[in-house]
Amino acid sequence: MHRNRIICITAVARMGGLVLGMLLSGPALGGATGEPLGAERAGPDKPKEWPEGKTYQLKGLKVNLSAPVLVARHNPQDRVLWWYAYMYRVPSGEVMAIITTGPDQYENWSKCNTGFCWSADGGLTWSEPKFYKDCPCGYPGPTLPSGDQVMLPFLFYKSPDGPGGARLTSNYYLVSKDKREIKVMDEKAVEMSAWPFPPGEYMQYTKNKPYAGFVLTGRALKLKDQKTWMAPLYGMFKDEQECSLVAAESEDGFKWKIRALIAGKKVEDSPVVAAAEPDLCRLKDGRILCVYGHDAYGMAYSSDEGKTWTRPVRMPGPGGIEPRLAVLEDGTVIQAAGPTRGGLSISLNGAFTDRQVVPIYDHHNEFRPQEPFNRKGTLYNGGCGAGVVALDDRHFLYLYDRIPGSEPPEDHDCCYWVVRATVEKTAP
Repeated sequence: MHRNRIICITAVARMGGLVLGMLLSGPALGGATGEPLGAERAGPDKPKEWPEGKTYQLKGLKVNLSAPVLVARHNPQDRVLWWYAYMYRVPSGEVMAIITTGPDQYENWSKCNTGFCWSADGGLTWSEPKFYKDCPCGYPGPTLPSGDQVMLPFLFYKSPDGPGGARLTSNYYLVSKDKREIKVMDEKAVEMSAWPFPPGEYMQYTKNKPYAGFVLTGRALKLKDQKTWMAPLYGMFKDEQECSLVAAESEDGFKWKIRALIAGKKVEDSPVVAAAEPDLCRLKDGRILCVYGHDAYGMAYSSDEGKTWTRPVRMPGPGGIEPRLAVLEDGTVIQAAGPTRGGLSISLNGAFTDRQVVPIYDHHNEFRPQEPFNRKGTLYNGGCGAGVVALDDRHFLYLYDRIPGSEPPEDHDCCYWVVRATVEKTAP
């Protein structure tokens, strides 16, 4: 998302200053009291069943996508982008969609409003968006003994060195286990330490700012010992101009140590792709897969719970930004990105040597011709982010955003959409 600001090879923002002045006003902010679980918005437009969509015949499988269902739409007069969609299953069992509103500029992400929608029926209907002030983007982390979930921060801050050297710290927020509530925590309790090399800074974005040179962008994965969590970060080490990708480990969700290097100049003489924007998943055979990259995707595997990784290879097929992963119960791996930024693809073998692309871009345009995607024009003509959640051995949800218009603030009737996919294996 905002990761676009820090593309690793050049550390130059692609969107630059196009979004200056976007946060002139915004949606109403949620209060401190959480809604009960299962509360959905009412109205005549509330769907009662998934609308009929279309089936796509691929090699060895059929994929049926429902027609797109609206999750949320903002008022264009708010003049604030809703983009870089993300979705995951929260501890209560509900599915939560995250609405990102901050400008695509590094220094603005510590103070932005983030919105949340919940679904109790597998993504068919959603609660009204609820926004929280000064709640920067986060990613799913460990579940605490209380049942609440830590949302790990994107941004980190430079802190005084500790006994083990460099320390990066940040605040966080909690997702309540028994009601629809976000608790924004001010203390900088999340700490990253035990760095193999001193982390650097993104000087283009953090001049006279306290931000650190690494960010966290993927979900935390629970390891086989059932007590350790692992999360991916990327950024620049001191005096380097290309990014590296690392894995960090923690038992409590707050004190993290760097576990291993995954990709980048410290691992590869010539990186296969930019070491940026990673996500993790566990394959059916027990290995951990890391997919990452910008414009092109790279992959690495670990067979020892993230202590060592295979040499990165380039993923066949199209690239994009922010790859997101989900694994169905039968081992099928889903890779998702925004419809105009990598799209939706499926791998039956988990290695993506059999990667097949599902035409989500064309699917949306066929069923929503009155508000289509448009590959032409600026970076704003399309969908930036996506989320994917596995439901069972045959079904998953794919969430994406649509950003119309050319440049802010001309036309920003931004909206979030979801489709329900049914995967059926066929004879090869």
